[in-house]
Amino acid sequence: MGRKSFLAVGVALLFLLSTCKKPEDIGLDTLPSGDLLYTDFSDTATILSTTIREDTLRADELSRILFGSIRDSAYGLTNSSYFGQILLSSTPNLIADSTQSYGADSLVLSLAYSGWYGDTTVPQNIHVYRLTEDMYVDSSYYSNKTFQTDPQDLAMQNPYAIRPNSEVVIDTDTVSTPQIRIRLMDSLRDSIFARNGQAEFANNDNWKSYFKGIHVTVDQVTGQGGALVYFSPTSPYTRMILYYHEGTESKSYSFTMYGGARLHHTEHDYTGSSVQTQLDNPGIQYDFNYIQPLAGLKTMLSFPNLKHFTDSGSILINKAELVISVASDTTISSITPVPGSILLLAKNSSGTYDFPIDYYERSYGGSYNSTDHTYTFGITRTIQRILTGTITDYGYSLNILGSMIAGNSATIGSGKTGASQMKLRLYYTKLH
Repeated sequence: MGRKSFLAVGVALLFLLSTCKKPEDIGLDTLPSGDLLYTDFSDTATILSTTIREDTLRADELSRILFGSIRDSAYGLTNSSYFGQILLSSTPNLIADSTQSYGADSLVLSLAYSGWYGDTTVPQNIHVYRLTEDMYVDSSYYSNKTFQTDPQDLAMQNPYAIRPNSEVVIDTDTVSTPQIRIRLMDSLRDSIFARNGQAEFANNDNWKSYFKGIHVTVDQVTGQGGALVYFSPTSPYTRMILYYHEGTESKSYSFTMYGGARLHHTEHDYTGSSVQTQLDNPGIQYDFNYIQPLAGLKTMLSFPNLKHFTDSGSILINKAELVISVASDTTISSITPVPGSILLLAKNSSGTYDFPIDYYERSYGGSYNSTDHTYTFGITRTIQRILTGTITDYGYSLNILGSMIAGNSATIGSGKTGASQMKLRLYYTKLH
């Protein structure tokens, strides 16, 4: 083939490539995953990382009910409580034959376990209060929101053992669904039973005006340990049950805790913890950073010197991976297992966060690798676009996935030094 023909074919090939791909995307699929024939490799890019408090997060109508208290040396104290409506499951008609003797026997709040984290051997003092402030299912509520309550504690006993794997005996029946059962005050039992045949039982609007809901909370644990417990609002065993009798027949009516407004409220106190040291000194690069759910903590990242890779000319990023290692030092780790997945989010010009472009690729990742104790994110397109100036780099945050319905925290290596140091692995080709 002659020189002119060769050049013509080359120009045609370049034209074809340029019409098929955006400039910053060329080369992303030129080499298969795991190929070792990349031109250059680097894992020494500077990463600055800082632990900061998470913003308040939306926490209404979640798929779990959570409450409990837990404390450890790394993350300090976390206290979680629950606000929620309790609704009529049907129109109550408690007494079929008014000529019979009848009366209320007990009122029980039953919550079916769906999980937990922490040490469930530590008993918890559980309190139930009646709301005096309305909740609305069509309103948005955030994790720092609270509602006014009556000061009378409705729970009749304390402390409660947390037994998320144990069967429950109700009267003489053994129920295989683990649940916690909280006996409520007889005065509330009698008040609700007296509503039979009254307007309060006609519909849920009337009922909510009379009984606005409950606040379930716990005392702070005094030492290290404790647990946060999850309950399922959709379980048939999550309910408030009014037990009564008509003549010699025992009966019950179940109120539902699903379908109404509910809110998970969390408070964090980092006093004396490893976290507090970092929050008090945000300008220092520490060996470890922290990610905590329940509107707790996130780790901010930046790549301040990334554009130096193009000082001697443009480069083509074939593959870019951000590798986050879980700290192996148990003295600074949480007492809880690490989360199954974390999120990498990109900060934008308005100071809020978006998914990076790579989120929509299969290589995005973020799942925990239990073999090497890492989370890996594929961010090839993001890094290429930063280097070409297609996007502005405002920084990134690491957050827990499912942050408001699970409690697992992650202590991770920072961008500083050490065996757990986070790395940005770049495989690239120089385009001189």
